Parts: sequence; structure tokens; C-alpha cells
Amino acid sequence: ILPQTQRHRAAELVERLGEAYRAAPTRSESFFWHLVACAVHSTAADLERIRVPTVVVTGDDDIVIGRRSSRVLASRIPNAHLEVVPACGHGISFTHPEAVVTAIARLRALRETN
Repeated sequence: ILPQTQRHRAAELVERLGEAYRAAPTRSESFFWHLVACAVHSTAADLERIRVPTVVVTGDDDIVIGRRSSRVLASRIPNAHLEVVPACGHGISFTHPEAVVTAIARLRALRETN
């Protein structure tokens, strides 16, 4: 799920994912129910009710969710801000942790202005 520009980091990222899993393993039944929720659960009708500052972060090469879906998500949440991380796939917290820090900082700034 890495963009072409990040494929050279695959071994490093697999190791980091392995470390994260060993530190906090996911039970197989939890994984199963996560997949079920992804397939059948939708919060689209409730997004307009969100009243807190929101930052939606996506990679410009996310083949799992995609920029279009992230744009739709941000557009349905009142006053949400969309940040698109260049040369980034779906696993932003592993491939671009600095983008997550930036998004949190933006969220704090939005919260302070509201």
C-alpha cells in the first residue's frame, strides 16, 4: 500500500508494523469484526453533525481510501480542513509521521481559534 516513491522503504516499514503488532497485538476476532464494520457500517449521514475542529489527512497516492474519498469526507464535516501529503500512501503514520504531527498542530490551532 506504499506509493511507488516509497517502495524502497518496504522492509523498514514491515519491521515497524511488526514491532507495533507485537507491542499491541490484535485478536483475530477483532480483525474480523473490523473488516465487517468496513464493509457494512457507514457514518456518512452523521458527518454533518460533527462540531469540533477536524483535520482530514490523506496521502496523494493512497490506493486504499484515495484522495477523492478524503475530499468527500472533509467536505461533509463542517469546517474540516483537508491535508494531502505528497508522495504518501495509506499508512501515513508509518511512512510520514511528521505529517501526523503537523495535522495535530493544525488541529490545535483550529481548536484555539474556535
